[in-house]
Amino acid sequence: MTRSITGLVASAAIAGFMVASPASAAEGDVAKGERTYKTKCRSCHAVKPDVKRVGPSLFAIMGRKCGTAPKTRFSKGYKAACEAKSFTWDEASIDAYIKDPAGYMSELAGKKVSSPMRAVRIRKESDRVNIIAYLKTLK
Repeated sequence: MTRSITGLVASAAIAGFMVASPASAAEGDVAKGERTYKTKCRSCHAVKPDVKRVGPSLFAIMGRKCGTAPKTRFSKGYKAACEAKSFTWDEASIDAYIKDPAGYMSELAGKKVSSPMRAVRIRKESDRVNIIAYLKTLK
């Protein structure tokens, strides 16, 4: 009897860990995300409101309607994608975009779309999760 209770407790602990781990990983590490932003994104994107560099400010991007960043001229293709699938930026859309910017916008537009970010792709999932965690803090 003791053995089966011990086994049950161990199984429950392992199951709890397995359930908790992906959620923790999905949350991302804000500090790592900020470091990755600084190495991969900062040269083109500011994180202060209304500051435009090559790309729009990422300040308060979560919940912002696609193609509406202040002081930003968007390409025809980018505008077409935003208009075709009117959406607001959230974790899933940012993840898909930074993984393959031109591919994501082309899929939305229903035609091939160029992106100024064509040379920048964040392929590593943990980097994307961490960047998103950092972007969520910019309010």
